[in-house]
Amino acid sequence: MLNRTLSRREKVLLLVLTFILLGLVYYRFVYLDVQRRISQASITSLEDSIMSEEKKASAIKKMQEEMQEAQEVQSGEVSTYDNFKAEANALNAIFAQADSFNFSFSRPVADGDAVRREIAISFTASNYVVARNILQQIHDCPYRTLISDVNINAVREENRNVVYAENPSIYTDAIQGSLRVTFYETLYDAKTTAGLETAKEKKSSSTGGLAKADVSGIQRSDLETLAESMAAD
Repeated sequence: MLNRTLSRREKVLLLVLTFILLGLVYYRFVYLDVQRRISQASITSLEDSIMSEEKKASAIKKMQEEMQEAQEVQSGEVSTYDNFKAEANALNAIFAQADSFNFSFSRPVADGDAVRREIAISFTASNYVVARNILQQIHDCPYRTLISDVNINAVREENRNVVYAENPSIYTDAIQGSLRVTFYETLYDAKTTAGLETAKEKKSSSTGGLAKADVSGIQRSDLETLAESMAAD
């Protein structure tokens, strides 16, 4: 056997070749594999997003159909002022099914004989079915109402023992929502005007006046607002 001490130049070349070989192994078996997995994950995420949008579009269409049917029959009593206690009791009964809720009452505003009482509401619900049922029951409330500024979002509590494959979904996770409910009353046959703010007073306070209200033509709120909120989710 021929034994020969490698020269310094040969040792450097051997070291360079070793690094090149290691680099090729890393590129072939590590880098390319990681890139492949990233690409597959991106495709899966895109497919999930498409499926989610298709579900939302289907839900929007269904809710719009229900809204159209609901608007054909106007219901809800325009109560005589002051009907606050009954309205608050109705809301408390409806939101009893929520996990939590908060009401923020505005001072009622009168414009002529029409009275508008706005309530800002935030709530959390265990799932979409409960949240939807809450809005439906407000819609079906026996007192004339208008629902606006509906915002529905899916939320998910962090759990270190669970790996989630996608973003929270309104169909499978808890719901966090907010909306504004307006009750309409009338001063006709009212025995008191205590606590009322007039439209002129509201306008002069720079908080926005009450639009000219034609209570007879008020349309009850519908589920279209919820559908639009879902589409933006």
